[in-house]
Amino acid sequence: MHSDSTAAKTPPNIIERLRLKTEYAWRQGFSVRFEPLDGRDATWCEIGGNKTIFVDIALTASEQLEQIERAIHEFERSQLRVQGSLVV
Repeated sequence: MHSDSTAAKTPPNIIERLRLKTEYAWRQGFSVRFEPLDGRDATWCEIGGNKTIFVDIALTASEQLEQIERAIHEFERSQLRVQGSLVV
């Protein structure tokens, strides 16, 4: 019989993964706004010098997680372009 301290950890569920990715975005300097986007693509932009990720609140948690991951990836790629060393 396994005690709680020795049992294998269960991987985080999708809601927990969404929370963790949102916190990661915050630590990277993003604001994350969950809003109805009415079918428009989620993305990041800079508003008044603040990096903001827009996430479609009407989507599932899994889709929202994908939107945040994609926005962060797009931001990182844009920074590489600025530095002149784009890696695909």
